[in-house]
Amino acid sequence: LARFVGGFLPQPLRGVFGGPQPTTVAGSAASGFVSRFEREYGSVHPPFVECSYADAIERCKREFKFLLVYLHSEQHQNTQPFCRQVLRSEAVIELVRENFVMWGGSVRQSEAYQASNQLRATTFPFLAVIAVLNNQPTLLDRKQGEMTVDEVLSWLVSVVDTYGPHLDAARIEAEERETERQLRSEQDQAYHQSLLNDQIREQERQEQLRRAEEEQRRAEEERIAAQRAEHLRMQQLEALQTAKAAKRGTFGPEPARGAGAVEILFRLPDGSRLSRRFLPTDSLNVVFEWVWCQEMAPNDDFVLVSSYPKRTFRRPDDVPLSLNDAQLTGHCTLFVNPVS
Repeated sequence: LARFVGGFLPQPLRGVFGGPQPTTVAGSAASGFVSRFEREYGSVHPPFVECSYADAIERCKREFKFLLVYLHSEQHQNTQPFCRQVLRSEAVIELVRENFVMWGGSVRQSEAYQASNQLRATTFPFLAVIAVLNNQPTLLDRKQGEMTVDEVLSWLVSVVDTYGPHLDAARIEAEERETERQLRSEQDQAYHQSLLNDQIREQERQEQLRRAEEEQRRAEEERIAAQRAEHLRMQQLEALQTAKAAKRGTFGPEPARGAGAVEILFRLPDGSRLSRRFLPTDSLNVVFEWVWCQEMAPNDDFVLVSSYPKRTFRRPDDVPLSLNDAQLTGHCTLFVNPVS
């Protein structure tokens, strides 16, 4: 530091953040001090923080402010005039509120007593200004004994003017570090998000490939199945045609016209026609089998339907009937209808 307040050399403080009392106990002691102070001197005074000495220093570190420490001794003769005149001064209150975090304690209490030893207080009232410089709590200056409002104001202003730029520089540096940290964090987030997006896109691409391969595999399986089914159908059809041809060879010659022969015209589902003569003693089974073995006839089950009178002949119920029994004589027409 280029210069010091009143020739005082700033002193780093050791062991500030430790202490024999838990923070909650020390905070309660600070609250008790403020309550006793206000009962004695009223509520007009600089704002004391009601926390431990170590927490007060930590707060100054976070907020880049000075810590103004006031050590109070009820027994000292200069204490009452100082509290009633200096600490109740509006100018002092305003200056402290704008630039300092103020912590106070009675040296009758353990924490304030330890602070007085650390800060080397020799008389009272006692004021000290602490700041965290280079991450180290540092005693910038102290003032003790009898003092006036003007002396305190002049001293505090001098401390602020001397060391304020250092706090400002530390705050700017911390803000720059935080900005840089946030920038790195945002860059890291953007990088990880980009990686995640790439992973999602790759997963989607792999899924699309898998689906395409699955569709291709399914289409190939369906093609092979259809090919096999068609091959089987052709084999069955070929076997059926072979069976029909063999069956056709079992029929004898067609009866001659006359002599009671029954000539039947068959109308097939595709509109084509077949005709043949049968003996009146032939059974309907002969008729059914002859129709079935014709190439244009239905391959599946079918019925024979006469138009007049309207009758339907089915297998196997009607096959034992002869044509005479079925009243099919002379020239007649039968429709060949597939059974769905």
